[in-house]
Amino acid sequence: MMSKNGTATADVNVDITLGRLKKLSKSERILVGLYFYERLSIEEIALVLQKSNQSIQEKLNQIYCKLLNEPVSEQSLNLASQEVVR
Repeated sequence: MMSKNGTATADVNVDITLGRLKKLSKSERILVGLYFYERLSIEEIALVLQKSNQSIQEKLNQIYCKLLNEPVSEQSLNLASQEVVR
């Protein structure tokens, strides 16, 4: 079903993504925030967190895989569709 502004798919995708991000640990969310929202490079994050570049890259890869492989629950789909209908 489409929302008033025609972005039903986008709304559902955002809801699913937010749900998956909430399942990450605090340290994983911090890392995602530094990389995607603050737009820090791997080298900058490594400096801030006093870790190696390789460990930051590996952790980001693990988080990425975790987010991609997280199954979408029936509950998250129901919540997302309820938001779209409003």
